[in-house]
Parts: sequence; C-alpha cells; structure tokens
Amino acid sequence: MAPKRVYYAMDGYFTQDAAIEELGETYGPGGPLAIVALLCMAKRQPLVSNQGEVFTTARSLVAEAHLADREQARKIVDDACRLGILQGLDAAGDREIHVRFPRWSDWQERQRSAEKQAAYRDRQKTKGDSA
Repeated sequence: MAPKRVYYAMDGYFTQDAAIEELGETYGPGGPLAIVALLCMAKRQPLVSNQGEVFTTARSLVAEAHLADREQARKIVDDACRLGILQGLDAAGDREIHVRFPRWSDWQERQRSAEKQAAYRDRQKTKGDSA
C-alpha cells in the first residue's frame, strides 16, 4: 500500500529567491534540490508544536536530493543556515541534521486557507447536488 500523500505550500518564486540562486550557483541543482528535499521531510515528519523542523541524517539527505556525498549535504545545510533559509538546531555530530524553516508557518498558513476554501466549495457543491 502506497503511503498517504502529504503536501506543503511553497513560494511560487522559490527559484528566484536570492539565497536559492546562491545555493544553485555554488552547488548546481543539488543545492536547491536539497532544500526541496528538506521541505518534503519536514512535511512528512509527525506534527509537533514546532512544525517546519527536520531531524534527519546527512545520508538521508544525500539519497533524497541525489547529492554526491555527506560532506556536500553538510555544506549545503550550513550555507542554507548562513543565508537564512534554514535555522540550525542542536544536532549530535556531523551525520545528523536538525534544522527548521523559519518561514514555515507563513507558507503553510496560506496552504491551509486554500484547503479550507476548497473544502467549503466542495460542501456547497454537494448541498446543491442533493437539493
């Protein structure tokens, strides 16, 4: 059985953000893709009070973002923290990655609003069909 799909909201200008452009210039497509992979991980992790947090390993990030190695993964995460894309949290050792997206709630609130509006429209349509 396939896992239940989960979705996250993302800025439509993600690829034009100066920090993302810098990651792309420095690391090629692997830089921005690592951020997308971390966004996916954040959404898949259990809902906690600090949504937008990711606790993973460099090895997992390498696999999900198709990076060369763990050293590249660590460098991308470190640069993303320096650029303000991510906020570094406590992690034990070089293999673990514990970060959060500072703007996560801004992005996801927009998605929740859109989902609520879509659900409302569906309910209204169902009411009209049953009348």
